[in-house]
Amino acid sequence: MQGKDNSSIKLGLFHENELVSVMTFGKPRFNKNYQYELIRFASKLGYQIIGGASKLLTCFINQYHPESIISYADRRYSNGELYEAIGFELIGKS
Repeated sequence: MQGKDNSSIKLGLFHENELVSVMTFGKPRFNKNYQYELIRFASKLGYQIIGGASKLLTCFINQYHPESIISYADRRYSNGELYEAIGFELIGKS
């Protein structure tokens, strides 16, 4: 939906050997004051993965020990509430 993802880190959740959710990270594209950017989060159509985003973010933090992470919500597709629910702080809207 949002185009190509050039992330260098891709983490997924599987159910019965089927990928059902993914979160990707990479170098920040727009704001270089952060170490990483959470670039994409998606779940398989028709699936609701309770706690999935939190689990993937926690896995990333435990494996990569980031000093800072930024992300963006494309408000055409989401209101961004998920980011606040998993611990991000809203710093602005455009």
